[in-house]
Amino acid sequence: MTRHTLALALGTALALGAGCGPSARSDALIEQDVSAELSNDEALRGDTISVRSVDGHVTLTGTVSDPDDRAEAERIAGDVSGVKEVENALEVAAGPSAAPGLPPVGSPPPPEPAPGEATPPPAPELP
Repeated sequence: MTRHTLALALGTALALGAGCGPSARSDALIEQDVSAELSNDEALRGDTISVRSVDGHVTLTGTVSDPDDRAEAERIAGDVSGVKEVENALEVAAGPSAAPGLPPVGSPPPPEPAPGEATPPPAPELP
């Protein structure tokens, strides 16, 4: 009876182990594959993206040109085999201001003119 119990325990362990699938991919291979996939995407070619993987948890850092590129990079990274989770720490590069001659939103106001200096004309009113 002891042999049957041992055989049953061994068979159960092997059966459970067989269902676990292939071993996890290395972080170096995941980083390499994510970087390659990002490089293959035409929209992301001009962007600067760094990839770091720890136990399949990928972090993207760097700068992209617009919010769509940021989302696309995250989608691409998440589709790579072995990636369990993606942390998207990509920043969107500051673009040109909305109107020429206007400072970016959030900029401090221009300094007041010194006494005796000409005051710049007021900004035109928007319709």
